Amino acid sequence: VGLAVVLLVGGALMVRTFVKLNAVDIGFDPENVLAVTVGLDRQRYASEPSRVDFLEHVASDVAGLPRVTGGALAAGIPPAPGTRGLAELETDAGRCVGDATSIVANVVGSAYFGLMGMRIVDGRPFRDDDPRNSAVVSRSLERVCGDSLAGRRIRLGPQSPWMRVVGVAADVKSFGITSEAQDVAMYVPLGNDPGSVLPMMATLHDRRVEARRLIIRAERPLALV
Repeated sequence: VGLAVVLLVGGALMVRTFVKLNAVDIGFDPENVLAVTVGLDRQRYASEPSRVDFLEHVASDVAGLPRVTGGALAAGIPPAPGTRGLAELETDAGRCVGDATSIVANVVGSAYFGLMGMRIVDGRPFRDDDPRNSAVVSRSLERVCGDSLAGRRIRLGPQSPWMRVVGVAADVKSFGITSEAQDVAMYVPLGNDPGSVLPMMATLHDRRVEARRLIIRAERPLALV
């Protein structure tokens, strides 16, 4: 009887834990999403427009396949949502904080937020005609700066270009669903190099290969296999 009670209590606790974890908002919807890394040789695709053109054609062709509901491009996806580095956050109102802040910079296509199921809590997601100096920032980055950032200018350091914030995205849990930590993130349009937005990141890249993630959402799991 004692063993049965222990097993019953243990099972109930496990079910309760599973229900609570399942209810955690991780900031995106991974259901039926497949990501594939696409690497382009920089000698063959020497210019940024040629790389962007090729990748956008691939995403468009994949999105047109049967049982595929959409395709998007990005430099990274959760739990590795981009290139991580340190930034000296500054808006058009001045420095956000005195110390450097750990931040993630991600290059994404205009369809990224919708396909990943990421909520835009202020402003809007990217459009195809947005200039390259546009940015979407995470809610946690907005909290660091302590003010609404939609429509404002921001840069990640004195040597970085000014970016115009068009939207603010909900935070994504990249450190595990039980962690309270949130990524301070900036998203920039496809065609940007994270190393140009945050110069300290440039040394982290293999300059011979331009790697991007092709993200696909299908109607049901393994629909493409």
